[in-house]
Amino acid sequence: MTELLFVTFLAMFPHFRYGTCIETRRAQIVAHAADASREAGVPPGVLLVVGFLESSWGCHPASGGSWGAPIDPRHRLVAGTAYHATRALARSYAVCGSWRGAIGRFRSGICRPWQANHRAYVARAIALIERLHTRSDTPLPEHLR
Repeated sequence: MTELLFVTFLAMFPHFRYGTCIETRRAQIVAHAADASREAGVPPGVLLVVGFLESSWGCHPASGGSWGAPIDPRHRLVAGTAYHATRALARSYAVCGSWRGAIGRFRSGICRPWQANHRAYVARAIALIERLHTRSDTPLPEHLR
């Protein structure tokens, strides 16, 4: 399912800012997303959307290859992989009880962000997840909202 969601995502947005990097790393992005998603129990659509919004799956030059989470809380400036992002999302899901809450906690540190920019990020992520699953004709992740 991860490959289908990734291909659908690319079709939804044919002109990415870091398209060359994404195409070059395409197989690696899909493989890491599928493995990490399966390992941590995070729906692949959630991981793909968060990874894209955070760093274009590690292709944003300022990301250092990170998918949006550091390797651990003690090393906040060390770029983490898809595996680190899924672990952070899984932990946030366990704390918050929904993927919406998990995305909010992943981005802001709390399940229900109060800052407008964090609320907008969560809303955008949820809308993209819903759109991605609709376009790919795949079921939405349980407990999305």
